[in-house]
Amino acid sequence: MLKNRDWKSLLANYFSTLIIMWAGIALSAGDFRIRTFSGYFLIHNDSGTIWFPLTADRLLAAVGVVYTVALIAYYRLFPATVSKARIALSWLLRWARRQQPRFGFAEKQAMLAIALKFFFLPLMLNFVLNNLGIVAREYHALTTVAAEFHPHLYLLLLNLLFFVDVIIFTFGYMIEIPGLKNIIRSVEPTFLGWAVCLACYPPFNGMVSTVLPWQSSDSPHFTNPASQIAADCVILGLITIYVWASVALGWKASNLTNRGVISHGPYRWVRHPAYTSKNFAWWIGAIPTFTAAFSHSLGTGLWAIGCMAAVTVIYIARAWTEERHLSMLDDSYVRYRAQIRYRFIPGVC
Repeated sequence: MLKNRDWKSLLANYFSTLIIMWAGIALSAGDFRIRTFSGYFLIHNDSGTIWFPLTADRLLAAVGVVYTVALIAYYRLFPATVSKARIALSWLLRWARRQQPRFGFAEKQAMLAIALKFFFLPLMLNFVLNNLGIVAREYHALTTVAAEFHPHLYLLLLNLLFFVDVIIFTFGYMIEIPGLKNIIRSVEPTFLGWAVCLACYPPFNGMVSTVLPWQSSDSPHFTNPASQIAADCVILGLITIYVWASVALGWKASNLTNRGVISHGPYRWVRHPAYTSKNFAWWIGAIPTFTAAFSHSLGTGLWAIGCMAAVTVIYIARAWTEERHLSMLDDSYVRYRAQIRYRFIPGVC
């Protein structure tokens, strides 16, 4: 039986979270967000008629409804919890009343955590629908086209891997439960850390591409059939390592957060296996572009390589800022770093 004080805390947590959550959902339904996060999955009947177009904004609203119900039980189970929404809303109310409230560590972290989920959760849901739609499309194409290693099979496997990855990260952004040991302990506090991370996601990666045109392709085209199959297999292998790293993170998967150190899976050998495998896959995917660029001129070829190198530098900066952040609260990551010497490539660097 909850005491009166616990009921007050539960209701304060619950309604604060609802206000912040539905404000975020409303913002995500704006024209800009709809244009940016335009993923969808169409459910058909046997005759091909669309039953229901599942869009990112509808999926986000459905998540909001589930949360509205589930949060009652959550805060009932954890009555000592002080939600990030409650901390942020309490500060904003005091600020609106011109009480000059203190903006300390807890308030800053609450605001950053809310901003993190505002941005990444709709994005992940969008990716989920996009990858699921491509998997369904390529499976349909594969069943109607006879081939052993047809491009449809490659695209199906690639997007199935990406689907697993984004599902893991989606749940990572949605769920924080003490029993899962995935409570956000801190959020990256620096502008640089956020900048190099957001530069890799829409809509900001589009802005980066205007300066550093994207050179790679998830499905590069090689004129030699043997080279094509080899490249496809290597890219799939590298993306499998990338997804393996996400599986190892499990419930702790999310950008810009400290939720504890992971030392199993591919993290037993290098500290940033996902960044390494993803970048190697991109460099392989850029080979046809490099070939075409050098056939045009030496300068064009060097520019293409320079653009890809700049993208890799962004990921090196992400690794550096993440390690700095993970070392702020205690020495657990420092001990992990001493144990796992290499950031990207075992025995090299």
